[in-house]
Amino acid sequence: MGPRRSVRRGRRRRCGTRRGPPLLRRGGLRLRTDGKPQAERSLPDPRAIARVVETGLSAAGTGGLAYTPTIDLRTYTDTFPDIHTSYWSVALHDRLVGDGVDPRIHVRWIVAPGVNRQGEALDAMEAWLSAIEADHRRATPAELAVRNRPPAASDGCWTSATASKISDIEACYAGPFPIAADPRIVAGGPVASDVVCQTAPPEPEEYEVTFNAEQWSRLEAIFPRGVCDWSAPGVAADARFAGPWQSYGSTP
Repeated sequence: MGPRRSVRRGRRRRCGTRRGPPLLRRGGLRLRTDGKPQAERSLPDPRAIARVVETGLSAAGTGGLAYTPTIDLRTYTDTFPDIHTSYWSVALHDRLVGDGVDPRIHVRWIVAPGVNRQGEALDAMEAWLSAIEADHRRATPAELAVRNRPPAASDGCWTSATASKISDIEACYAGPFPIAADPRIVAGGPVASDVVCQTAPPEPEEYEVTFNAEQWSRLEAIFPRGVCDWSAPGVAADARFAGPWQSYGSTP
């Protein structure tokens, strides 16, 4: 999931790791475009970020996802060293809702490792699409998707291969499948994780911990260009999706 735009304000600035000095590190792996390590931090190119938004490379509710039935089936791997965490289902859902998409179009299923619900997902999607195809009443594509969602295509989770479906997605997150935040969220960013932040000089009073002089000097050395200012619009915040079926050639 890539950057989109920033319309959210009111977040406080925090350092780019956690809320305090224990995790202030100078290290970290940074790669060049050829895959080789580099010491310096790279800066985002505003033009490239704008193109990501304009061409729809960043998932959002401004294109086809605004009306396309979706079953987000995710195996819970948050307890393993795996980047495909359940958080990203929540981030995408937040993006869609933030763009005005009806949340019932984006269905979330979570299963424990080793549990297979792909067949049920395909059956539910087949029923959903067949109902839409058979509905000839006047409606927008989004309205058709919402009113024809079958009961089988509701949010939920399964804790084992033999367990019944828990149909309350919030209970799934609060109980058997808790969500952990990522570094951007801990640093004050939006749940949607769709903002490339502008930076500003760090200010001690905006942190929930007290720094001594040496720790503050370390923070300033680690972030010489400043820390994220989540109260400001993000980089390329004015970029908008240019529509589907775009041409990348010299002619339309």
